[in-house]
Amino acid sequence: MSLSKRRTAQTLDLGLLLPRVAERLRADRFLNASALSQAGLPKAQQGEAIERLVREGFERSGKAGVRVALRDQLRELVASRGNVPLKGLSRATAGATQKEAKAAAESLVREGTVLLAVRGKAESVVSKSTPVLSRTELQMLLHACKQLQKQSGAALRATIPRTLLRDDVRALLLDLVSNRSAPQPRAPPLMDAVIDELTRAVRGSVGLAFVPDAVRALTATHSAPTVQEALLQAARAGRIELQPESGVGRLTAEELSLCPPGPEGTRLSWARILGAAP
Repeated sequence: MSLSKRRTAQTLDLGLLLPRVAERLRADRFLNASALSQAGLPKAQQGEAIERLVREGFERSGKAGVRVALRDQLRELVASRGNVPLKGLSRATAGATQKEAKAAAESLVREGTVLLAVRGKAESVVSKSTPVLSRTELQMLLHACKQLQKQSGAALRATIPRTLLRDDVRALLLDLVSNRSAPQPRAPPLMDAVIDELTRAVRGSVGLAFVPDAVRALTATHSAPTVQEALLQAARAGRIELQPESGVGRLTAEELSLCPPGPEGTRLSWARILGAAP
């Protein structure tokens, strides 16, 4: 038999062979040139076979390989494992470099299909259903940590021993560490809730909102320090103006405890609503 006849005899019908190759590819997630040969594809036809597989939704891998699309691999991994460390992602996927796997993960994050979570010194790709902190909650946590760092530093630097109350620390973190395993209805940002309560607490005689009334209404669902901090944030954002009590000794001890601290040991007991958030 001549060489040309032997080559003709080795040419296979890809239409018949590719379904079996695709099935194996879905199972193994990646086939290199050797694996394609083992699947029955002659080397001379592997380039054409890969082109057809790519048109069916698979991806090229290197010069002579083919893989299940990385995005599909990552979705399946997250669905089965819950979270997948970003470091070493190429070892969890098949037929991809770390750079390719990371780029595919970041693409899924940007479109909102999965989330990227910081876990200690590492980062993990996690399911959208994983309980996580919102950006607003992250900002609240950052501020709480700064407050705790400042207070802890002051206590440690003092020449006369000082400490922090466990209840005060717990109150700063209460809203963030509460159990949220069950889906919760999305609540409005606390600052907006504070503005709403201040609006209801406006006293017509002075045109100002009495702060203790607003704080008292919100302490059913939030700690008093958290509400007070939201008041201060609203003031810094230009949504309200906080004012101290004009007289001396007019507030009860309970009302004083609900007011955020002001300059020179004062308590900010009145608020003027300036406008909506930009």
